[in-house]
Amino acid sequence: MIGSPPSSAPNIAPRYGLWSWVIVWWRFAFGAHLLFSGIAFAATGWVPMDMTLAHSGTGQFLIALNKTGLYACVKYFEIVIGTLLVTNRAVPLALVIHMPITMMIGYLNLVVQPHGRELFTGPQELAFHIPLLVAYGGYYAPFLRWRSEPWLLFSNLPAHSTLPAPLKAGGTSDASTRILPACLVLTGMALLILAGSRFLPPPERQLVPRDWFPILCGSLGLLLVWFRHGRPR
Repeated sequence: MIGSPPSSAPNIAPRYGLWSWVIVWWRFAFGAHLLFSGIAFAATGWVPMDMTLAHSGTGQFLIALNKTGLYACVKYFEIVIGTLLVTNRAVPLALVIHMPITMMIGYLNLVVQPHGRELFTGPQELAFHIPLLVAYGGYYAPFLRWRSEPWLLFSNLPAHSTLPAPLKAGGTSDASTRILPACLVLTGMALLILAGSRFLPPPERQLVPRDWFPILCGSLGLLLVWFRHGRPR
C-alpha cells in the first residue's frame, strides 16, 4: 500500500571498533580532498595542468566543461559535498550524488589519458569514494529490493525505521582501546597513498599539497572524534 513503511527493525547502536575508526578517517580525508579541490578553484582559479596546456582528450574535455560553466559548477559542488562529509551531515546522500563526478574523473584518468599523474589521481578518487559507499551501504539496502511498491518520500519522514542509534558522548572502553590499532592501519594506508604519488615519473613525482592535505585532515578528524567519543573518561 502506498505510504505504508516496512516493519521497523530494532535499533543497533554502533561501536567504534577498529574499522569504524578507519571509516571516520576515510570520511574526513575524502571530504578534505574535495574541499581542497573546490576551494583552490574558487579562491585562486586553479585548474588541472591538462586544461592549462589544452592537452588533447582530457584537457579538451575540461576546456569544454569550463566554456559551458559546468566545470565551475562541479568545483562549487565539491565544496558542498566536502563540507557535508567533514561535518558528518547527510553522508549517504552526499556519497551517492557525487558518484557520477568520481566516475568521470576515474574514466578520464584511467581510460582517456592513462599516463603520468593521472595514474595516481584516478585510482585515488575511486579509492576514497568506493570504500565509503560500502561502509554506508546499509542505508542503500532498500534500493536493492527486486520487487517493490510505491513508497512516498514523506511517508517515512523522519527516516528512522531501520537506522542505527547515534553514538552518544562518553564512549566505551572498547573505543579507547581500538584507537591504537586503527592508527597503525591508517598510517599504513596513508603511506601507500603518498607512495603512489611519490613514485610517479618526473616531473609529476613531487608531492603536492593535494596529496598530503587530505591525509593530514583525516588524521586530525580521527583524533577529534576520538577525543569527543572514544577516550577514557
